[in-house]
Amino acid sequence: MALVRRLAASLTADRIAALVFLVVFAAYGIEGYGIPAALDVDIVGPGFFPSIIAVLGVGLALVLLFQRPSGSRTGVFEFDGVALAPVLLLLVYVLSLETLGFPIATVVFLTVTFRYLGCPGWRRAVIYSVASTAALVGLFHYGLELRLPPGELIPFY
Repeated sequence: MALVRRLAASLTADRIAALVFLVVFAAYGIEGYGIPAALDVDIVGPGFFPSIIAVLGVGLALVLLFQRPSGSRTGVFEFDGVALAPVLLLLVYVLSLETLGFPIATVVFLTVTFRYLGCPGWRRAVIYSVASTAALVGLFHYGLELRLPPGELIPFY
């Protein structure tokens, strides 16, 4: 019984998150490593990048798991709904890409995200988001020649 209490006291929110990250990154690495290469002579195949991300993720999860908790933190996990706002913003952005198109959806998403993250003023957030979107469109559409979702509102491409 004492072992159960000691184990429960040592499982803080950081350690629980570290265990979740450890499992997710390990599964990601196993699945990514199994992607077959088109050419057998290719050293850097399609599974290389997922493997690197998995190794880094597992390493960081282990660091988080074994670090000593600071004295100012309590072991009690309290749910904070404000932390879900970036996830919800990203979900709305992804779902609106087909309808609004990449340029409009990205400008709106980045403007709201910049303001949420503390950008002082809407004007500055809009300027940053328009500049970022223009750079991304230039990179993907003209530099890499990749098609971005045009959207149904404005025929952009």
